[in-house]
Amino acid sequence: MKINIFKLLALKKQKNQIIIITGPSGVGKTTISKKLSQALDNSVYISLDTLRSFVKNGYQSPATFKQTAAVIKQSSLARNCALFIAKAYYKNGFNIIVDDVLYKKSFVFWTKKLKNYNFKIIVLKEELKTIIKRNTLKKTGRLDEEIIIYLKKQFDELGPNKDLYFIKNENTDKTVKSIKKIIAN
Repeated sequence: MKINIFKLLALKKQKNQIIIITGPSGVGKTTISKKLSQALDNSVYISLDTLRSFVKNGYQSPATFKQTAAVIKQSSLARNCALFIAKAYYKNGFNIIVDDVLYKKSFVFWTKKLKNYNFKIIVLKEELKTIIKRNTLKKTGRLDEEIIIYLKKQFDELGPNKDLYFIKNENTDKTVKSIKKIIAN
């Protein structure tokens, strides 16, 4: 594969960014992502839940302990589609906000695939009782409490990483303001 150094340098100089908002289900990713995309100029919002929902017959939710071949395949397809869309808009000067629950393999995928892009991964944090309460208020996509606890624990165990920024989701406006500070640097 030939690498065009001038294209690579042009991508690095771009001021636009790919921002991945992640955290356990119920932490407020969708709300924050939508609000952030409205607050940024030339922005695109990509929801992996939406991409996964394109599967109408045979859909398998990734929010399960049982990672079947279908779950892995559908999640991988959604991630690759999101990456393709994000890169296309990025190259045309847009800011991209991607909303997804990232598992360890997903972190590796995004950091590897975006290493030549201006990107940040924002991990939203929230108290377990708040996440559980939000889950009960969901009209669709409610998860078993057991899965929420598991996901929360996975995110709590994430350690320092140059590509990760941790933010407590206190309220929507404060959180968006905090993210805007991070991406301004």
